[in-house]
Amino acid sequence: MDVKLRIARLSAPLSSGLIALLADDEGAGTRFVRRLVDEWASGANRFDRLGEALFGAWVGEQLVGVCGLNVDPYAGSDRLGRLRRLYVLAAHRRRGVGRRLVMEVIAAARGRFDGLRLRTTNPEAAQLYEAIGFARSVGSQDHTHVMALEPPFRHVLVIDYQPRWRDEFDRIARRIQAVVGPAAIRIDHIGSTAVPGLGAKDIIDVQITVRDLDKAGGMTSALRAAGFRQGETFQYDAFPGKPATDPELRKLFMREPEGERRSHIHIRERGRLNQRYALLFRDYLRASAEVAAAYERLKRRAAAFFPDDINEYLALKDPMLRVIYEAASLWADRIGWEP
Repeated sequence: MDVKLRIARLSAPLSSGLIALLADDEGAGTRFVRRLVDEWASGANRFDRLGEALFGAWVGEQLVGVCGLNVDPYAGSDRLGRLRRLYVLAAHRRRGVGRRLVMEVIAAARGRFDGLRLRTTNPEAAQLYEAIGFARSVGSQDHTHVMALEPPFRHVLVIDYQPRWRDEFDRIARRIQAVVGPAAIRIDHIGSTAVPGLGAKDIIDVQITVRDLDKAGGMTSALRAAGFRQGETFQYDAFPGKPATDPELRKLFMREPEGERRSHIHIRERGRLNQRYALLFRDYLRASAEVAAAYERLKRRAAAFFPDDINEYLALKDPMLRVIYEAASLWADRIGWEP
């Protein structure tokens, strides 16, 4: 008879059936559980800071796995969590135990942390994390994988065009340029706030164009040292008819320093589809007041339908983006547009 898997928090792991896990761990020479036990006994890590937790997985009365959530000690911010000490008894692997534990940690972290990090040198573990949604990090020594934990529901508000948006972009661009120097081929104001007269969400979108995205780790490290956030993993823009991981859609994404004016910073490679698309879309709307006005009307209606769900707002808006892109492409061919 099958026995259901049960996941629950561990409040006292030294007396919670860790003997079998400890013996299995030490027999394999991995010492994940040994470090957990030693750190708990010494008080070095009892998973008791705000937002932290230690989970166990049971089959019947037997503890078959553990996984912990800490504030990331390497991040310099209490808004980043770290997944630690995942271990599953050898006899219970490939049965979904590890996945269930990781998903429990993600659920506990959501709402408390902006992202999760972890470090693994195990290819099988890496495959599990990536299947769940973690992305490989770029140029980081203290972690190999990250996951952003943006809340699924965010308020959507489209406001009238603000002349200050241009000046705010200029200040952000100068600051970025001072940090990255010639590594940036160009820094552009993109998105709706870059189109005079167009209502938009109050977010400044910035595009940094680079020669080689694979060599952008030095740039993102410098920006993080200056206070900017994220930029540790490759992401992909969505585009109809293109594979989800098409190189033409790859980018790095960063956010403003904590507590500063909200900005979305897209680092894209020169000549790629997504780099050209952002500039073409902006330039076409700047040149086509009637199209820009129709686009704003749709955005306002979408925001009225889904004021608290950014994903539904985007889903309603995206089909019009495709239509505008087709019209913009024809316009570009007619006038000989170049980015």
